[in-house]
Amino acid sequence: PYEGLMNYGYENEVTLLIPITLAKTFSGNNITLTADAKWLVCKDICVPDGGMVATNLRVNATAVPSKQHDAITRTVTKLPTFL
Repeated sequence: PYEGLMNYGYENEVTLLIPITLAKTFSGNNITLTADAKWLVCKDICVPDGGMVATNLRVNATAVPSKQHDAITRTVTKLPTFL
């Protein structure tokens, strides 16, 4: 690593948690989240990769677990706790 930079390595699958807050004026039933993601694919050398990713979320007054619920729960249980 270089001073001021941090490297993280993941193998196979990773779940990155990003907080999302809808505007109080939002009135739809669905929202599409998009991102221009960039990453490195590494083994002996690292090759830059990336692309546009998107997901559509249903917005309900009542919480309904998504297909990603189990992956998110596993990730949250592994987060460090504050002392």
